[in-house]
Amino acid sequence: MSDTIIDRFSERVVDGDINGAIRLTTDEESSKCKDHQAFPSTANVIAMDIRATRGNDQIVFGYGTMQHLVKRTGRRYQSEWALYCILSDGKISHYRIFEDTAALVAAYIKY
Repeated sequence: MSDTIIDRFSERVVDGDINGAIRLTTDEESSKCKDHQAFPSTANVIAMDIRATRGNDQIVFGYGTMQHLVKRTGRRYQSEWALYCILSDGKISHYRIFEDTAALVAAYIKY
């Protein structure tokens, strides 16, 4: 397995260390990430598999699969994902994640 910032970020998310993941972002990006601090109270990460990561000291790309269990509904959310990160001073300064948001919404809806 490679050791990109995506690998380290994902490891912290899986371990439930959201603050540790946020520390891997720049100050500007971390203020946006703080909205995600509620995630551990709403869902449990079941699996986050990284198929590959590639990058350099400016840009990193990764993709894989993930599964979460939504606590309120008991439903699983499964999706493939791709993550594109721009780096500054070894931290994530900007990112875009691509995932199945329709499946995410469906997992959170209580019928």
